[in-house]
Parts: sequence; structure tokens; C-alpha cells
Amino acid sequence: MPSNAGRAPPRAWLSRPRGRAAAVAATDERLKSHFNRSSVSLRRLKTDYVDLLLIHWPNGAVPLAETLKAMEGLRQDGRARVIGVSNFSSALVKQAVEELGATLFCNQVEYHVLLSQKRLLDTMRAKGMILTAYSPLAQGRLPGHSTLQGVGRKYGKTAAQVALRWLIGQDKVAAIPRSTSEARAKANLEVFDFELAPEDMAAIDALQGNTRTINPTWAPEWDK
Repeated sequence: MPSNAGRAPPRAWLSRPRGRAAAVAATDERLKSHFNRSSVSLRRLKTDYVDLLLIHWPNGAVPLAETLKAMEGLRQDGRARVIGVSNFSSALVKQAVEELGATLFCNQVEYHVLLSQKRLLDTMRAKGMILTAYSPLAQGRLPGHSTLQGVGRKYGKTAAQVALRWLIGQDKVAAIPRSTSEARAKANLEVFDFELAPEDMAAIDALQGNTRTINPTWAPEWDK
């Protein structure tokens, strides 16, 4: 019989959880850390909450379940009104919603006339999510596009305005164009006073392809 039989284990052994218990303890510590850092961020922003809290890019080195749990905790605590993701493929959206039970408001991804997101849109609409289109003008490729210019002449609008109107005319799609020019920023807002006719929507639909302007090495496997 071992000489330490019947004795209490050493204190160091008692204080150090092992296996699954260690993983749970580490996760709890990280969640607590996320919560504390959120307090610092909100103080810097001089607000009690943010309207929308997003994952910027999926990261295979960081457990998605843990991240979503932390974000959901912030939402339930009132520190974020809604939560969402960015740059998630349809497979990642399904994992987050179906497997992990996340309640996601939106997925912010590149989307424009030259890049089809049909599969992702179908998935997100089925989940009641909004697709927020960043780089909606394809990093400057669309303002001079001849098809868009031709459509624009019918409405007294620019090619860029037509491209933005095409996006927001779709169900569950929002667009967030960016500009350093005050005049162009103002023009980007002048898209709510007209609607594209069905034949013009169809002509622009036909331009859809696979032109992706944002594709870093850490990007997920995109939908085809």
C-alpha cells in the first residue's frame, strides 16, 4: 500500500484543477477578463452600451463557442443591444446559430455587384439575419462601370448610387459605403428617393461573379 494512503493530497494538487475542470476554469477566467475589458472600453467610449458588437474576423485559434458566450453575456448584461459577426461563411453562420445557439443580428461581409453572395444570403435569410455589405463599391471599381452608368442615366443617378440602390433594394441587405470625401459621402445617401425597375435589377444581377477585393490569408473558406 502506498505510504500516503489515507492522507489528504498535497495542497498544490488540490488547488490545481485538471483535465476538463482545468479547461472550464480557464474559460471562466477568460470570460471574466472579456467582461472586465468591456467595462474599460465602454468608459473610453463614454457610454453604457453599444448598439452592435461584432466579431471582426473568425479565428480558428480562438474557440468560437467561448467568444459567442462572452458576447451573449454582454448582451444580456445590457452592454450590447445586439451581437453579430463579420466575414463568416454560410458554414460558420450555421455553426454559430445551429450548433452553438447564438442569436445573431447580422453578418458583415464584402458584397457588391461583382461578387455573388447568394448561398450566404439564403442561409442568413433563413436565420432571420441581416447581411451588411462592406466595400459595396468594390474598392472603387464600380463608379466607372458602363452598365451601371447606363442604368443611372435613366434615373439621373451615378453608377455608384445605382450600385448602392441595387444592394439596399434586396431583402435583408444593408450597405455601409465609406468615403473620405464629404461630397461623395452625401451622394451615397441620395439613394432612397428612387427604386430600380425589375429589368434594371435583373441587368445588374447578371453582373454577379466572384470578384473579391478583400481576401487576407487568414480569411475563412468562402462560399462559392
